[in-house]
Amino acid sequence: MFQKFGWGINIDNIWTYSGNSPPKSAIIPFVISLRLARGPIELFEHGNGSQAVQEHINLPDEAEPPTVVKQVCEDLAIRLKEAKITFVRAWFPWNFFRKSLDDHEAGITTEFVMDTFVNTLKSNGIATLGVMANGYSRFLPRGASLDHLEGYLKQLVTSWEEIVAHYNGSIDTWQIENEPNWWKEHLAVDWRRGLIWLEHDAEEKILATLHDVVKKKCPNCKIVINVEVDRHHIDWKLYSKYCDILGLDYYPAYAHPHKTSAEEVRTVSQNVKKLTGKPLIVAETGQPSGPHVLGYDEQRQAEYVRSVCEEAYSSDALDALCIWRFSDSYWKSFPMQENHFGLLTKELGSKPAWREYTNQIKDKT
Repeated sequence: MFQKFGWGINIDNIWTYSGNSPPKSAIIPFVISLRLARGPIELFEHGNGSQAVQEHINLPDEAEPPTVVKQVCEDLAIRLKEAKITFVRAWFPWNFFRKSLDDHEAGITTEFVMDTFVNTLKSNGIATLGVMANGYSRFLPRGASLDHLEGYLKQLVTSWEEIVAHYNGSIDTWQIENEPNWWKEHLAVDWRRGLIWLEHDAEEKILATLHDVVKKKCPNCKIVINVEVDRHHIDWKLYSKYCDILGLDYYPAYAHPHKTSAEEVRTVSQNVKKLTGKPLIVAETGQPSGPHVLGYDEQRQAEYVRSVCEEAYSSDALDALCIWRFSDSYWKSFPMQENHFGLLTKELGSKPAWREYTNQIKDKT
């Protein structure tokens, strides 16, 4: 996938391209439960706070028909190909393939709903980096054993051996799980639920299990583990043991909206390369374009994209850069800056950052 420097984009609202209904917005419980001095209008940064809530409530529950899915995938591929983006990193939600873990016993077959997405990109020369077995609550099928690690591991093997085998030949790189050094923080903000994320050996057992699944069913596939690098005391030895490629997730502006320089990307990547000797990519990085009330704006987002392209491309330690994310969506998460990372608006209009990214790619290829 990364024979020369790779330019990638992250797809978050993958239901749009797979014919699945969107998950329930994570923001609604917070709106109900939080008492904020500024109130919901400024929280949503919307001219009408109630209208913003209504947008989320009115998200369609029905899956799109195959003809619509095919069209949106083709539109995506055309846009990415014109931008010279070479790969897409995308969630492969477990519950897209199996709604319930009782399905197998009931004789219900697995639905390979990502086929149109993967095949459309492949036919246009765009590779897919699939993110498998991410334990975020919204991605889990009913019946996932979140309080018993050994039961959870057995469920992973049963499902993901079948899924990885199905995409053998179409996908040559899998990311296993997501930001394992950040699981406790995910649990704290309700992105994950269950006791297994608190077990001291959960990281290694889950990563080792998923590593073995990939190598068994797709021996020639490469494995990525992505690590949140905006923190110290990272166990690089552990993560290097179970991957072929290390992915760096880097968000310097997450809590510092006026920071538009990505100069640390070069330093961090060079240090990690010396420590591990592994091929490295930036798996996630970006800057939100809002909310304005928190100090974010579209111009700073574009400035950050320019900086990270320059720093990543000029680092001899990095093989690829993947920006988070392609577009905003009507589905909402928390905290609020999570909803503004798209280089496109939720209506797929270009922000200045998208134009900056495409220009950077064209200038460097």
